[in-house]
Amino acid sequence: MIAGQGLAALLELDLGDQVGFLSTNPNTFPLKLVGTFSSAVDLYTSDVVVCDEADARAILGLGDGEATDLAVWVTNPNESHVIATKIAKALPGSRVIERDLLGRVYALTYGRRAGIVLAAAIPALLALLVLAWDRASGLGPEEKREIAVLKAVGWSTGDVLSVKLLEALLVATVAASAGLALAYLWVFPLEAPGLRATLAGWSVLYPATHLTPVVDLTELLSLALAVVAPFVGLSIVPAWRAATTDPMESMRS
Repeated sequence: MIAGQGLAALLELDLGDQVGFLSTNPNTFPLKLVGTFSSAVDLYTSDVVVCDEADARAILGLGDGEATDLAVWVTNPNESHVIATKIAKALPGSRVIERDLLGRVYALTYGRRAGIVLAAAIPALLALLVLAWDRASGLGPEEKREIAVLKAVGWSTGDVLSVKLLEALLVATVAASAGLALAYLWVFPLEAPGLRATLAGWSVLYPATHLTPVVDLTELLSLALAVVAPFVGLSIVPAWRAATTDPMESMRS
């Protein structure tokens, strides 16, 4: 036989080892491992064993013309549920799985796990809201004094607002870029420790499904704007209030 690399590693098999499978057939014999194989997605091959059909039938206790699994293709996909119902009635005890139903089950499963991740991200969202509130509530004494000095030496309100806008834009852009870079490093080179187990499950047989980087410029811009735009917008209002205040009054206070 040849086996998937995941199964061989899990059972600690080396080439030439004999493997005996549990079977109801007393005449079965162990199979010799002569090789392993893999694919880009371990989910496809990790637990697969390939052997001669006669050996497989002996281990599974199946006679000629018998099978454990059948795949049925339907010409009209809209009739798949009706045909699945008829198969279940014709073969009592069989398990009929529709492809669309399986897709919906996976969607619900990953949606529920995504909710867990969203709940874990609530502290980060609260921290962002606290930062936004801090920027909107007003400037600190040092920033007010800085604006007052600029106004006293002849800067106009438009000049002050332009500088504060550029300052907020620079800070937000650098912070967003650093966050995206760290997220990319955590998800792809480091394989998203902690997050991946939550989304993909905790199976020990498929640990090597490598994540493929797919970077969409639209998504990057959306994420950046979701952080940069509120920060910059909330920074302008207190700067405008300070710039329209009399410089002497600001410096006295």
